Amino acid sequence: MARARRFLTAAVAAGLVAVTLPGIAAADCEPVLPVADVTTGMTATGWTVARGRTPVPFDVEVLGVATDGLGPGRDLIVVEVASPEVDAAGGIWAGMSGSPVYAPGGELIGAVGYGFSFAGSKIGGVTPAQDMVNLLGLPSSRALARPVPKTVELDRELARTVARTAGVTVAEASTLARLRVPLAVSGLDSVGLGLLTRNFAHRRADGLVPFVAGSTSASSPLGFPPAAGENFAAALAYGNVSMTAMGTTTYVCGGQALAFGHPFLHGGPAHLGANAADAFAVVPDPVYGPFKFGQAAEPVGVVDQDRLAGVRASLGVLPETIPIETTVHVPELGVDQTATTDLVANDQAGFLTFASMLSVFGTAFDAVGGGFDTAGRGTARVWWTFEGERADGTPWRLARGNRFASRSAAAVSASFNPGFMLDALIWLPEENVKVTSVKVDATIEKAVRVYRVARVLMARGNRPLEARRSVAARPGAKYRFRVVLRQFEGGTRNLDFTFRLPKNLGRFASIGFLSNRQYWLDDCAGGFCFPRDEFFFSDAVTLDEWLAVFRSMPRDDELRIVLNRGIGRGGGLLGGVRLDGVVVGGARVSLRR
Repeated sequence: MARARRFLTAAVAAGLVAVTLPGIAAADCEPVLPVADVTTGMTATGWTVARGRTPVPFDVEVLGVATDGLGPGRDLIVVEVASPEVDAAGGIWAGMSGSPVYAPGGELIGAVGYGFSFAGSKIGGVTPAQDMVNLLGLPSSRALARPVPKTVELDRELARTVARTAGVTVAEASTLARLRVPLAVSGLDSVGLGLLTRNFAHRRADGLVPFVAGSTSASSPLGFPPAAGENFAAALAYGNVSMTAMGTTTYVCGGQALAFGHPFLHGGPAHLGANAADAFAVVPDPVYGPFKFGQAAEPVGVVDQDRLAGVRASLGVLPETIPIETTVHVPELGVDQTATTDLVANDQAGFLTFASMLSVFGTAFDAVGGGFDTAGRGTARVWWTFEGERADGTPWRLARGNRFASRSAAAVSASFNPGFMLDALIWLPEENVKVTSVKVDATIEKAVRVYRVARVLMARGNRPLEARRSVAARPGAKYRFRVVLRQFEGGTRNLDFTFRLPKNLGRFASIGFLSNRQYWLDDCAGGFCFPRDEFFFSDAVTLDEWLAVFRSMPRDDELRIVLNRGIGRGGGLLGGVRLDGVVVGGARVSLRR
């Protein structure tokens, strides 16, 4: 049957067979069993991959149906599964998501998509087939846009049945959870993997199991369409930093494939890569539960829907990718490293820019965290260029540079700012912003170059300089200023300026010598304090407004000299200087009339 389905799918993708999909399976597609015909005690057969690519069967017994378990009109079938592979893994594993379950007559009942958290759980939830097949035509339905339930509460009777079968308490058997998704990642070390988990938790996609795997190329030729029960991988990115979610194919028909039996990121309309995959093993995990360990392989299509019932892929086409090119220079080591990540998911451009930078830093230094030593100390100069398109197709561009220093995580500190800036652009609520290319060029040195404004000396004319916080100012007179900077690695540095005060100086005037930051990030407890930058408090709304904010933002290596003429008289920038390190703090001198 699988061989016949594979041939049919290939024929459809090649245009040899015409199939129409008005929201239900066409005649040539596998029949589905309505959830109303699923009864307690029914036996069935499921198919999944535990190793390699060949599906193996597992036995299924229906324990009951959780009516409206996934929401109004969206039931969940509760089942117990059994097979040598399930026994060896200790229960249903992350990566079985999408494993098709067939009735004795060959009709598709649905796909495994939910499980229990207690150890050794062989009891799980099956997403009904019709809810998944509806994604093929994607009819207009409020249910498709319903928020994702991460857990499903069983009624008391069904919970008792599960508890008796599994030998657990009724409380433990009362709640099913969406199966976690194994995320195969290349190019990130332990620091990057930890930050990746935090990023997806922030996006409310915290059911991921990230693990290190080989990279996957976006330029590989299209592979053969998958068959039901075979591995399925949804790709966020290829190349230097590859990220692919591992699961199982449920249904293939009309040049389209359904998988997972639950959402991945639940973005609705999506643009992700669809790939075949190789399973290396199912890894038992007594803490988080077993998971499929594998690696994405050749592309097979594009995931274009990410919905409550699962993901849908259009087969036989390649996804459009966004190149993120990152170059790192380390003159002290004689290293120049360049790598490219091909991003598929536009809404992950900010994080993937950060991840790609962190990956290239790690490769350049061949060390966790990407630094000269375990402390990760250093100073980085970074320049980045973003290009993209607005919703109407007109282009936009942002070129920006900055400098970062840290005594504990220079590479991480340098990687955050570009990623956060791009994140702010692509998540604008008022505009649909697309990214078409990202280029980052970074140079890092071992010295920690941080300058803290210690004090300001001033004098009128040729008089001796004195430390003053307030001075009786003479409008129109020439004043000399000396800013004393305390260097992190010892000693001080002086900056001298001369200005003639304006004649229209009012009362309560002042002159300030200010940095962009009033604190050094490493001043935060533990040295790992990376708040989103101050631009997140901007009043900007449109893309043009945000671009203007970013282009005019002071850099962290600048000391600015700002004059306030007094109440109602305004002020402005008198000048400034750019240094070879990060400047923090500031000082003001009151100019009394």
